[in-house]
Amino acid sequence: MNFTERMCRAPDEEILRIVLSGEDDGFAEEAVTAAKNELDRRNLHPDALAQMESEFSRDQGFDKIKHLIPLGTAGRVAFVLFGPLLVITISVAIVLRARGYKQKSNDAFWCILLSYAILFSVFGLFFVFGDLLGA
Repeated sequence: MNFTERMCRAPDEEILRIVLSGEDDGFAEEAVTAAKNELDRRNLHPDALAQMESEFSRDQGFDKIKHLIPLGTAGRVAFVLFGPLLVITISVAIVLRARGYKQKSNDAFWCILLSYAILFSVFGLFFVFGDLLGA
């Protein structure tokens, strides 16, 4: 299947994304040309194009800073409470990292570590006070 056929079936937003990001994002020159031709063929209203461009720019801006966004308070509490459930919490932290949320992922791993520190501290206190009360 060639690029022209693919562009005919692609939604307007996807075609505009290819045109705006172009070869810088790894699109083949033929794909960019086909996207431009298809966008011209569809003859979209200028206001609709401007709105899609604005949304694309906003999304691009968010993608540039999302690695800096910290984990929220509710997320921290959840990771501390459910930290010992490693299968779930580590999986979520890895997914956050894979989606580009590096700071959220780091915060999640620290909260998991904190949950284990709390857990071992509580068990240690029970052990110490259990010995003192039992003696």
